Amino acid sequence: MTNGVKGKDLQGFLFKKQGSFRTLALACAAIFAFVLSLPIMAADSPSRTHIKIVGSSVVLAYAQSVSKAFLEKTDYPAPVIKNTGSGSGIAEFCKGVGLKHPDIVTSSRPMTKGEWEWCKSKGIDDITEIQFGHDGLTLTKSLFGERMNLTRLQLYKATAWRVPVQGRLMDNPYRNWSDIDDNLPDVAIQIFGPTDAQGSYKSFINAVYPQTCKNDLRYFKQKRAKLEDPAKFEEFLRANCSRMRFDSAYIGTDQPVVEIFKMLQANVNAIALIGYADLFNRRSSLQAVRIEGIEPRIYTISDGSYPLSRALYFYVKNDHRELVPGLTEFVKEFMSDNAMSSFGYLVRMGLGVLSVEELLNARYAAVIGDRMRRYAD
Repeated sequence: MTNGVKGKDLQGFLFKKQGSFRTLALACAAIFAFVLSLPIMAADSPSRTHIKIVGSSVVLAYAQSVSKAFLEKTDYPAPVIKNTGSGSGIAEFCKGVGLKHPDIVTSSRPMTKGEWEWCKSKGIDDITEIQFGHDGLTLTKSLFGERMNLTRLQLYKATAWRVPVQGRLMDNPYRNWSDIDDNLPDVAIQIFGPTDAQGSYKSFINAVYPQTCKNDLRYFKQKRAKLEDPAKFEEFLRANCSRMRFDSAYIGTDQPVVEIFKMLQANVNAIALIGYADLFNRRSSLQAVRIEGIEPRIYTISDGSYPLSRALYFYVKNDHRELVPGLTEFVKEFMSDNAMSSFGYLVRMGLGVLSVEELLNARYAAVIGDRMRRYAD
């Protein structure tokens, strides 16, 4: 930016023996004036050439596969992908616009209204939301463990922080599966699953708790009749039917899946709450617990018949599309036939496919940078 004069050359330029002190001063003044004449740039001026991605541990392997294909097809540098969990990733994504902030956040659940409002408060209101596939939360155990089939009510009783007992809410008293139902194994409940900072935690609660509390538990039915006001009942439900226990029965962990699998090998009665892709790639040594008689499979997850099915998302900061080289091309690769068709590399990893209509709509939104409408006024 100084006409090719920089570093040691600049030092030589300034301190040449030729000329007087006055010449040196004039040279310094000229350089200073030249620097001041340059366009003023923000602290995070265009100096980052790689794509920056944060977010879900469940989506991590998919994003890494897309990154690999992206590198093979283009000359852009490798994206930097950080496993933060959905909630923490969205919080980081929403801190601001500019190259010190992420370009993409992946999530195993949709962005909440509160998160969207937080983004807007930081000047980020041009976001594209892309649902790229389906996943199933699976309860997984060793092949040597006893086969199980659980209902949502049984799952609620096994995992909830507080449950109704004899007409009042109390700390969860269930320690063995047989405490919940005589037909279940007489072994200790031990489930390794996500912490409350991870998207899978909220996905599990959303899939199991509200429906169970509203439809299957007399305590909550009576409370709804007593409160009369639906809004007050929903508030009561959020306060009392939305938290998991964290004790020896349910152990929240953010350890890598390989470490969780070691725990399953050490205790054949233990269960892990993980994404389907992690089970899909290790199904020769693991088994899935059926939920209400349905086993997780790509087709039961894709059509929603598996009770713990969920959508997977990634969000793109559209203000960064012109700032970060290759960002739109990376998004196109994520939604390409090569990745997303029935025989695409993401589907071969265990991703539940979108319908043709869903895929076309998602692909269109991704490529043109369609603004998210989930919380449109």
